Amino acid sequence: MGATSILDRLSALDTNTVSDALGFLGLKGATYGLRPLWDCPKIVGRASTVKVGPKTDAASTTHLLTSVIDRVKINDCGIRGTIIDGMSRDIGGSREVGYSVYGWGVTMISARNRVVQLDSGTPLQMRGVTVHQDDYVIADRCGTVLVPAARIEKVFHLAERIDRSQARMVQAVREGHAVSEVMHDSQFKAIREIAPAQTPAAAVPAPGHNPKSASCEDQELVALFAESGSPVGPAFKVRYFPASDPPGSVGDFIDDVAVGDFVVIGNGGRTDCTVWGDIITQYAALRGISGAVIDGVCRDVNRAISDSRSNLGLLKLCHRI
Repeated sequence: MGATSILDRLSALDTNTVSDALGFLGLKGATYGLRPLWDCPKIVGRASTVKVGPKTDAASTTHLLTSVIDRVKINDCGIRGTIIDGMSRDIGGSREVGYSVYGWGVTMISARNRVVQLDSGTPLQMRGVTVHQDDYVIADRCGTVLVPAARIEKVFHLAERIDRSQARMVQAVREGHAVSEVMHDSQFKAIREIAPAQTPAAAVPAPGHNPKSASCEDQELVALFAESGSPVGPAFKVRYFPASDPPGSVGDFIDDVAVGDFVVIGNGGRTDCTVWGDIITQYAALRGISGAVIDGVCRDVNRAISDSRSNLGLLKLCHRI
């Protein structure tokens, strides 16, 4: 398969789906904290690695990365973006030219006389993930995923199946199927099977209907803040623990949440995984739930934000989404 075809297939996916595929295969690739430093376009491409380190002498050096940039041929696809295991500066200039930059954050402090280029084209450690020259990179609003070039076909085989399965799950939720069934762990395990997972047969009340109405007291409280412009509602508390065997569902509680409530999730501040994403967002929005506050992280923000049918405000507590 040609490089262009591979990049086209990778472009059709998102970081969440690719991360799931890597997880099923037992491969490291998903990173935490390497997020877009402005509202920049998604990156899909091959990795060109550059290693930098502290400057230890007074000798003059060429500017960082110039030797790598100069090696890009005119007939190549060009440089698609930059992923930094650290900070960037002059982010306004990147925005002006539409150049994608991902990293920890922004600063005004220059690397001049502080950092020098040590090597290029060699393996690097990026947030606990080893990336080699010419590995595949996909980065979007949810973060950055690095895919070993030698495993790209296996990752595609599973990621594309996951993508189709999740589309069916979203449709099932919109049709009113119980999220506890749609998102049960057994549904995700079925993705590995040759035959696609079947949509659960049991359905709950039609989308948009929530049998659990807010109490009169809660309605009065919300009315007091109606003109504040900020969402207000009672807290519905949920606490998560490490997964057990047999598997369960991350969304068993959602049918007990009343209209106007905020789901407040205690996930121990974990940043290596999350319990809230696009499918449960869709279901919560259909049931009139006001929002979610998470002591941890969220995923699938691209789809959750862009889906015009979802009006749920995703909030976060303690950690970045």
